[in-house]
Amino acid sequence: MNIRSTATAGLLTLLLLTTGCKEQEVSRTSEGTLYVGAYESTDVVERVVSPGTRKLILEGHAGSVNLRTGDTDVARLSITRKARGNSPTEASENLAGLDIIEEGDEAAFRYRFAAKKPELSRYVVTGEIPAGTPLAIEWTSGSVSIDGFTEDVDVRTINGDVGFIGTSSKVRLQTRNGDVRGAILSMPPTVPADTLRPIPAINASYEFTTANGDVVATIPASLSVHIDAITSAGEIRAASLPFVDERFGTVNAGARFTARLAAGNGQLKLATQHGSVHIRESVLSMDRPGSPAADTTASVPASRDEDVRTNETEADGTGAPVEDVQPGSAVPRDTTSAPSGAPADVSRADTVRSSSS
Repeated sequence: MNIRSTATAGLLTLLLLTTGCKEQEVSRTSEGTLYVGAYESTDVVERVVSPGTRKLILEGHAGSVNLRTGDTDVARLSITRKARGNSPTEASENLAGLDIIEEGDEAAFRYRFAAKKPELSRYVVTGEIPAGTPLAIEWTSGSVSIDGFTEDVDVRTINGDVGFIGTSSKVRLQTRNGDVRGAILSMPPTVPADTLRPIPAINASYEFTTANGDVVATIPASLSVHIDAITSAGEIRAASLPFVDERFGTVNAGARFTARLAAGNGQLKLATQHGSVHIRESVLSMDRPGSPAADTTASVPASRDEDVRTNETEADGTGAPVEDVQPGSAVPRDTTSAPSGAPADVSRADTVRSSSS
């Protein structure tokens, strides 16, 4: 084959490839945010399941999840399905490609939110769940908000804010890009003992981590945990809680703070690579982390050099040592107002023209 034939064949191949690719129309919101597909088709479906003691698992690619607990024996989910396209017909066809797959066994019940064209679709999930239901959420992009849970909670996302409020003794909140906010509540003396389960004192485990974003932990002074807070690039601010064995030092462009509350039976790990860590006090059990915290700046209580020095490695496993801090150095205390609670549903109908299926 000569050079001309080769060039002709290559051109024909390129034409076939480009004609086979269908570009989506680019649209924008009133704020200027770009998205593809000028038309959106939506519908709402309901799902009800009785989880019993089984773990409830939600797996999805995009959208948001906002769950609260209630006085109910069943989990009730309201699911808004959304899909885009260059025309009403295409948007409806893409919506038809969204499928909610249900799988269950004796240990867990799982909802998988699938789509033939995930780049043009998303799910907005809201619902009420029995307070004693263990929960696991695996989401790719979008915010996740969990409120009122008393059993184990495990949330892992790639992009989006994550928020939790409850009395669970085991909580893991993890994202790569977004803020993580967790509020652990306790029982106030005025609440009857059978109304709210008291904060666990033994073997509690809390892990709030992100790669890019802030980490905010709102905790009661009575929480019995060992605290390990670290940022590779940012600051650490801590309320005036009754910490014991405080240690604080710099790490790269960030810092690390370790301390103990009460007997330190459980673990509280707070970590971000690029962002700040805030430790705030929750005064009452039903407080949301929106009330101002009465925090001051206090010095590290140190009578010896080793009281403010640690040779432990970073919590994120990089192995970088924590630098020494001279006796009397100040741990930054959080004097800012607390966040406004678990993150709200950030999804929005950002269409220019829409068509319902």
